[in-house]
Amino acid sequence: VTWKIAQIDRASSLTIEDVTLSDVCTAIHWNASDSETVGSAIHKGYSYGELPLANPDSSDFTAYADITESKAIAWTKAKLGATKVTEIEDKIADEIAASKNPTNPVGIPWS
Repeated sequence: VTWKIAQIDRASSLTIEDVTLSDVCTAIHWNASDSETVGSAIHKGYSYGELPLANPDSSDFTAYADITESKAIAWTKAKLGATKVTEIEDKIADEIAASKNPTNPVGIPWS
């Protein structure tokens, strides 16, 4: 499963315990996806979410401009927790399996 960051919401400034921080991330919009090709068919699974972030600790603060995608993905997975990450990835795998073996197949009979 590939995790990506679609968007990061931020506040231009935020005062926390008498300390004003600039470019503070307030939420991460993430997506996770996977696919499997069987013959000419591509079977896909996808999940998307928004994750509000708690106010940062001023002693361990990363400004918006200094965030990398890998760091944002790590924050997202840590905030979601291992159990939720596994649930999301299992759901994506289930979507791919269902696409490969539909219970109500559709199509046209002459192809």
